[in-house]
Amino acid sequence: MRRLLLVGFWPIALAAAGPALAGAPVVNWSGVYVGAHAGYGWGTMNHTDLGFMGDGALAGGQLGINRQIGNLVFGIEGELSWAGLRGSLAMQNYFGVADVDFSSRLDWLGAVVGRIGVAQGASLVYLRGGPVWAGLDHGARLVYTGPAPAPFDFIDRSGGATQLGWTLGGGIEHAVAPNWSARIEYAYVGLAERTVAIAGTISNAGVIAPSATDLRVMQGLHLVKLGVNYHFGGPPTQPAIAPLPAAGFDWSGFYVGLHAGAGAGRASWLDLDPRRHLDLAGGLAGGQAGLNLQVGRIVFGAEFEATWSAIGREAGYAALEAGLGATTLTLATEPQWLGIAAGRLGVAHDRWLVFAKLGAAVGHQRHVRDQVAPGVLALRTAGRHHPAGVLVGAGFEYALTPAWSVKGEYGFVDFGRESITTTGSADGLLNGNVINDQTVRQQLHLGKIGINYRFAPP
Repeated sequence: MRRLLLVGFWPIALAAAGPALAGAPVVNWSGVYVGAHAGYGWGTMNHTDLGFMGDGALAGGQLGINRQIGNLVFGIEGELSWAGLRGSLAMQNYFGVADVDFSSRLDWLGAVVGRIGVAQGASLVYLRGGPVWAGLDHGARLVYTGPAPAPFDFIDRSGGATQLGWTLGGGIEHAVAPNWSARIEYAYVGLAERTVAIAGTISNAGVIAPSATDLRVMQGLHLVKLGVNYHFGGPPTQPAIAPLPAAGFDWSGFYVGLHAGAGAGRASWLDLDPRRHLDLAGGLAGGQAGLNLQVGRIVFGAEFEATWSAIGREAGYAALEAGLGATTLTLATEPQWLGIAAGRLGVAHDRWLVFAKLGAAVGHQRHVRDQVAPGVLALRTAGRHHPAGVLVGAGFEYALTPAWSVKGEYGFVDFGRESITTTGSADGLLNGNVINDQTVRQQLHLGKIGINYRFAPP
């Protein structure tokens, strides 16, 4: 809930500034529209205490209505998507006694979202959020491969359910013809934890019988979609609200750029006793693209970043453990890339722009957990994970020329508590393949400098 309140600040700021929005005559986005979309999704699918990655395509349609007041656009939209997002965690020789296969499949996704945005020229930058419903199927299969006597031959269970959650995201839409518009948007979908009944069969000594159990499931998904809309009646031109005094330099328009910098933070492994904290540090570099809409001295914007990251650390801890003796625990967190979708709200003073940023962050990371007791146990596991969190930041930008600008900014990313699954092998006291589940909390501090090239405003 705290994350929702934070990310929800930007549309509140837009609404508060609504009476002051201004500019040249604009496309009127008011009216009913219908459209289609297609895209790609990925994220984490959790089974009880196990988490694994899933991905796949989606496609569907949307129906909505907008009401434009000056440059401010309010709307409501319903959408329904067919989805082919699938994820699984399969392992042979699990602890030397079984082959296991856990799976989840997202079949469809529906949402009713509110939209609020700022329009200028033929473009609309917006945020969207609301409740979602999703249809998922889950399965669990175990085949016994250990020594006799066997407690079972195999267990095969599956079940489906409709899960409720929420979505929050944003996008850019552009009018490409009198009745047509195209858009690109990002959305995070959080499906709340619920208990799902799965049922099937169990085989014991060749005798097959019914078998059922409950499974706790939860999903966190990232969706990127391209879409096209048809607006009934065609959007007529409407007069804009009387303009505010000019700021001397116009920051409006699309831009692309590059950035580099460094980051630091902490990854806390909360399930260990005592807890272990990795102090993270490293460099970063990447690119960004965005759109600014300037009204008087107020600058609204949306920005998307993709960043390669080397912010990580590996550390070893020595300890004496009962039954194992002297052991060495090695932990590593290795962020590999970071994506950010954020709203920007700033104040311009001629060629200077001071801004605040608020949005969502998603990462791609590799985690390692090894435990070695010489002559007794060697446990080595690793796993990849896509954490999702909130970005809060601020910065300044200076226009060197009408097209080129430089910037510096700070960002704080809170990924919160995430369930992370690592897989690997064990030798010694335990033999076979293993699965470890642990809870990790991560926070990052990012410092960046960058350069942007701005295209002429619409």
